[in-house]
Amino acid sequence: DARFYDGVGEALTEADLRPNAMVLRIVRDVDSCRAQLGELLAMENRPTGLIVRSLRLAEIIAETICEHGLDMGRDIEIVFDDQMVSQSQRAPYPHSLPKMSFAEIADRLGEMLSDLAESRELETPHVLVPVEFHIPK
Repeated sequence: DARFYDGVGEALTEADLRPNAMVLRIVRDVDSCRAQLGELLAMENRPTGLIVRSLRLAEIIAETICEHGLDMGRDIEIVFDDQMVSQSQRAPYPHSLPKMSFAEIADRLGEMLSDLAESRELETPHVLVPVEFHIPK
């Protein structure tokens, strides 16, 4: 997540936007998601796009947006990131998809844990999973 936010900060800077051009909210459950979204939608300059961490949150947000009488795609857009590739591939919203399978990611992490258990130095302290951006037709 830290690298994601670092990348967003770099993109805002490259676009000559101020850091507060993006409003960050962290939700813990469905109720807080709906409540915080309601607050955002009531803002004078409400967001025109949302980035969320799962397909399920994207679906909840889409429902809430429609309940507020707004049009998805015209008034506000959603993109999401979810590691459940099989579900994400059928999603109606733009999203990132890992280029590695879940099994490949798990194998790599397993190798790292094994190295640590054997007191071997890690090649790198973390794994960067390449992704591609998918826009549904």
